Amino acid sequence: MKSFLTVIICCYNAEAYLGKCLGSLAAQQNKARSFKVIFVNDGSSDRSLEIARSYRRLIDGLEIIDNRNNLGLV
Repeated sequence: MKSFLTVIICCYNAEAYLGKCLGSLAAQQNKARSFKVIFVNDGSSDRSLEIARSYRRLIDGLEIIDNRNNLGLV
């Protein structure tokens, strides 16, 4: 049976760390282990959403949810 993992990233103004996080996930993707990434932007006022969008071409199945307002902890 093929394993499947979903990684959920909840983000609020984390542009300083987000590239490293998403880059690590992109580097781990391979055909032997499939995973999905759900990125939730929680009303960030920095470049977090822009950075996440730039990884769409590097991470298969990256889903981005953009909350316009900060809704707090998930």
